[in-house]
Amino acid sequence: MAPAHGSNRNLSVVMVVATVGVTLCGGLFAVLVPLLAGGGGGVLGSRARPAHGPCRLADLDGDGVDEIGALVHHGDYEHQRAAVYDGATGQERWSGEPGSGGETGLLCAGPSHLVMKPGPEFRVRVYEAADGAVHELPVPDQAIHWARGDGCFVVHTSDGSGRGFGLSPVAGSPCEATEPRRPVWRHPSYAEPSAFDDYTSVTTSFGDDRYRLWFRERGTELVRVSHGADWTRELSAVGVPHSERAAPVAVPGGVVVFTGPFPEVDATALVLRLDARTGETQWERRIEHDISVNLNGAVYNGRYVVALLGTALYAFDPANGEIAWQLGR
Repeated sequence: MAPAHGSNRNLSVVMVVATVGVTLCGGLFAVLVPLLAGGGGGVLGSRARPAHGPCRLADLDGDGVDEIGALVHHGDYEHQRAAVYDGATGQERWSGEPGSGGETGLLCAGPSHLVMKPGPEFRVRVYEAADGAVHELPVPDQAIHWARGDGCFVVHTSDGSGRGFGLSPVAGSPCEATEPRRPVWRHPSYAEPSAFDDYTSVTTSFGDDRYRLWFRERGTELVRVSHGADWTRELSAVGVPHSERAAPVAVPGGVVVFTGPFPEVDATALVLRLDARTGETQWERRIEHDISVNLNGAVYNGRYVVALLGTALYAFDPANGEIAWQLGR
């Protein structure tokens, strides 16, 4: 009987195709598994959705990058929990127990602590940033305002009283607030009154470089950024939609500015960097969502500018605007 050359060739082709398919699938699997598990850069696999923050904490692992604190939830906005993330990778270091529902707040209480109002209960939680150890502190009524002091914080309750708590060690103690108080369920405000009518101003600095940003809340939309007497830039942009805020974050050699580009595009935020020496735009990128984008906070952690835009926490590389890691969508 003659050799079945055609059959052998067909079998060889099938084997080659199968080998290539397995190789490609294996490579794809190797790429997807770390992402789904939350490893490396990009969109992390955690189901956590940031709601408040970010808080800049200390460098807890000695890699030269400060860690990030936030309040997050897993699809149930009413039951948020405090969490700390590695500032370099976005990996979760720990997360606390969820609150009991209702208005939940977060206070960035310095480099070593997060303070959480867990709901309508007569207490606050103070978390140690390093390991998540929690201290439950009773208050006489529902917390409605708080403010930071030197190594302490003050809680104001609905009965009109206020109580101070020290942070080292965590305990009730006399405390004089050095910052204005703010509602516990709102994000930290960047804004302060300025000398211009209808304007709000924000300042930020890195080393000897100090920047001021003004944005007009009413009338013709305008954002103006200055670097001392060296330069002033007017940006054809408006405050981030629905939050009526814009924010600058000083970084080495420049300032990263968050704002919204057009009043008719609610679901878009604009991020750009201005050069410290000239004020020229070095890069810009748009962040788009299916819903309106609110700027809820932004900090520089020694490597990235970490910002909470809408329902996602982004770590932007200040050198080029690339997203190093992202939590939420």
